[in-house]
Amino acid sequence: MALVTCKEASSSSFTHQPKKFDVFLSFRGEDTRLGFVGHLYNVLCQRGINTFIDNNLQRGEEISVGLLKIIESSRISIIVFSENYASSKWCLDELAKIVECKEKDQLVLPIFYNIDPSEVRNQEGKFGEALSKHEEKLKDDKVQSWREALFEAANISGWHYQRRLLMHDLLQQMGRDIIRRESPRMPGERSRLWCYEDVHKVLTQNMGSEKIRSIMICSPEPLKMKLEPKCFEKMKNLKFLMASNVDICRGLKYLPNELRVLDWSGFPLSSLPSNFDPQKLIALNMPESQVTLDKLFKRIQCKNLTYMNFNSNQYIRELSDLLSATPNVKKLDLQNCRKLVKIHDSIGCLDKLESWDLGGCIELQILPSCIVMKSLKYLRLYTCKRVKRFPDIPQEMENLKYLNLGQTAIRELPPSIGNLIGLERLDIGSRFYLCQLPTSIYKLQHLRQLLLYGNVKFPKDACNSYSGFSKYCFPKLNFLKKLTSCFPDSEKCLLSWSKDLNLRESIIRFNRLNFLLIKDSKFLKKIPKLPESIRQVNATNCISLNSESLRKLILQFGRILGLSPNMKCSGVKHKVLMDSHSHRKLSNQICCSSRVSLSKFYAIHDESFPTLDAYLVDSGERYVIKVPGKKISNWINHQSIESSISFWVGPEFPSIAVCVAFHLIPLKDSYANNDKCGSIRDDIIYCICDIHIFTNSRKRRRIVRTHLYGLKCDNLWFYGVPHSRLQREFGDLMQGDRNHVEISCKIAHWVCRNGNYAPMIARMGVHVECVCPPQNSVIIQHNSQNVDDGTELLAPLLSQNGSHTDSDAGDPSSSSSP
Repeated sequence: MALVTCKEASSSSFTHQPKKFDVFLSFRGEDTRLGFVGHLYNVLCQRGINTFIDNNLQRGEEISVGLLKIIESSRISIIVFSENYASSKWCLDELAKIVECKEKDQLVLPIFYNIDPSEVRNQEGKFGEALSKHEEKLKDDKVQSWREALFEAANISGWHYQRRLLMHDLLQQMGRDIIRRESPRMPGERSRLWCYEDVHKVLTQNMGSEKIRSIMICSPEPLKMKLEPKCFEKMKNLKFLMASNVDICRGLKYLPNELRVLDWSGFPLSSLPSNFDPQKLIALNMPESQVTLDKLFKRIQCKNLTYMNFNSNQYIRELSDLLSATPNVKKLDLQNCRKLVKIHDSIGCLDKLESWDLGGCIELQILPSCIVMKSLKYLRLYTCKRVKRFPDIPQEMENLKYLNLGQTAIRELPPSIGNLIGLERLDIGSRFYLCQLPTSIYKLQHLRQLLLYGNVKFPKDACNSYSGFSKYCFPKLNFLKKLTSCFPDSEKCLLSWSKDLNLRESIIRFNRLNFLLIKDSKFLKKIPKLPESIRQVNATNCISLNSESLRKLILQFGRILGLSPNMKCSGVKHKVLMDSHSHRKLSNQICCSSRVSLSKFYAIHDESFPTLDAYLVDSGERYVIKVPGKKISNWINHQSIESSISFWVGPEFPSIAVCVAFHLIPLKDSYANNDKCGSIRDDIIYCICDIHIFTNSRKRRRIVRTHLYGLKCDNLWFYGVPHSRLQREFGDLMQGDRNHVEISCKIAHWVCRNGNYAPMIARMGVHVECVCPPQNSVIIQHNSQNVDDGTELLAPLLSQNGSHTDSDAGDPSSSSSP
């Protein structure tokens, strides 16, 4: 019998004295040993968690006494419920013992490996079959005890493993329980503190000690903590300090010099304690703080500091000399620092800096005279509308891949721009100024994406009429928004916000056009037929676009995806109309918990684009439309006022198109005059929305995420996925001729600039070739004089054999920041 722990290099017999284990793993070997459990065991060992795993391949009928003692001696038990778990008497005996130990304060963590927790809880499916077979063979009460153990374990909060499962969660919970047991009654004697109540007790009662290595002070809501100025003085070995939603009533007199990470959102003081010597500091994360950098870095040096984030700091007016203070910094985030005016010349010589974000620094005027930054990969000055001059580039910089100068006051780039020989994406131009590009722009031979804002003038004869740029100018360019012949003579480039903007039919000849961005163009009335190469259209807030143009645009994308507009579904129960008074109920559907601050939204955005490559990818197999409106086209054959739709498909996963209608509703005022999608709100909304696709009892899901920036009115998001991609992801789960699919949509995070409006999902539709069984349709009509097109909707509803009717219904590309 082979028993292995992470502290034993080989197997051991039960004759050895049982040891204390952090974790006991209970699992069905033939289901998970060589896959999930093996990976989990290795990760636990790598994290220093003393874990017991039974690698015996041939088990007897009865569980040994020795193994029962090992379960008793473990602090945590992890149960991996898999399809055949209940067929093993050994596993069920382990489970019964684990549940017994749970009553004696053992932590139990269930994982449901590709099965639904309800199957375990209710003993359905293979669990029910296995237990019935056990009852036929056993005449005692053992099976009943197994049933009770299964029911209790399945009710424990656990994890359901499915493929413009995070093991981290599991390890975190186990690690926290191990730390809590270091000193159950005296939190100041533990190595890590994360529970707010424990942290508050330690800091306010001066209970700290040298044992503390890490503290997280995360208040559930903003409040003032009455901390003593020297509350951290006893924590000489503190290495990680994270705080948010916390204010200090009096000054801070001490911080430990051992700190490696200082993460304090909204830090309320202008400087750090004068006796703080941060020689070992690696990361300084202080968004929305009041720290002024000229005070901070005039007196301290941080040679080890590699990460600095002062996002949304409204107290920084000048970025002082960092070359001597922080010479090794790799990431510098100053976006949305709206009071920042000047950047010291020395910053342009930080040769270790890789990422530099200045987006949204609307008062910024003075940049370094030149930049010599051999490591720089990412530089963003989006909406720095007072920046008129870009620095000279005296030497070749082969690592800079992404340069965003969109919506700045730069009217010409220096000839030395040609030294950015590795540049792959360039955003340039403004709605206010003509930007002249030098001839040296054609030295950018690696340029793959070119995003133009407003009027940008290229050197003569660079463009041809139909394919955009000559392949000899930018041989790798495949993400193009430079348009010429599709505009009137007076409009030679793409001009958002132009009063006379008009797209000509000749746009169809631009056979390399992937992505069309015409956001916020209030006067654009029509989008003609686009080339077949098109993958994304972003016309967020273009409120003058007529409904026929929008309908044709969505139909074209559906045709590119191979979706017929004539597909019907007789298996949908309909909830079609709502009166205007029902809008009052919609406020209950606002998810307040998903509302975040602007700096937090920026941080979430950065997490969605963790590497530079995320900013450089093209559209691929994604088909996306963002347009104003709140009506979902009636050719989409599954629709609902809910945020979830289910249907049945055949033996292969077909192409699908999902359409979501976002409605902006007031947070404070009445709902009067808020029914029309074409009205511009007195607010700007940013939101991140997720689509989940489940198939066959949620055995696998796919998450699609979009970023909707700068919403000012109701907008539609259309997302299409081709058959080939879905078949690759779900084909192995197709079971016979009928497979159940559920698609749901949720606003994961959102923020409003002025606090007046909130986004909500008002409608959802899915167009798919389905095999749904027929059902009778139900029409729900409320009496109202304000329902849009209510009378016209009834006739097509009754004539379409039960298909869903038209119901009342987005920014830079998803790789552009808000």
